[in-house]
Amino acid sequence: MICYRLYTENVDGAPEKVIRCLLANGFPGATLQGGIVGWEGDTEKSLVIEIVLPENPDGEQREMIQALAESIRVELNQFAVAVASYPVEWYTVTGAKREAINGGEVIDV
Repeated sequence: MICYRLYTENVDGAPEKVIRCLLANGFPGATLQGGIVGWEGDTEKSLVIEIVLPENPDGEQREMIQALAESIRVELNQFAVAVASYPVEWYTVTGAKREAINGGEVIDV
């Protein structure tokens, strides 16, 4: 699994606008977290959008993430949206059972 994190300014109405961008770009959901960031010698409210997806070697997901970042940049009238990605182990805990999600397949771990 790959975790993508997009970083932008948390302007008025940003969470709702980001959700609309996610849906318009084919993402079923994401986690949004607010915070404070230092930027160009000042501080501002920030918004981090986190999306976890199965690995995709053909690069299609990277293109989708880049399109999402661009739509968020335009929608929020930002100079830039930063993007980070890294591999993660993703699993859910349901009762006494832990299940890993591997490319859409649920396996016992």
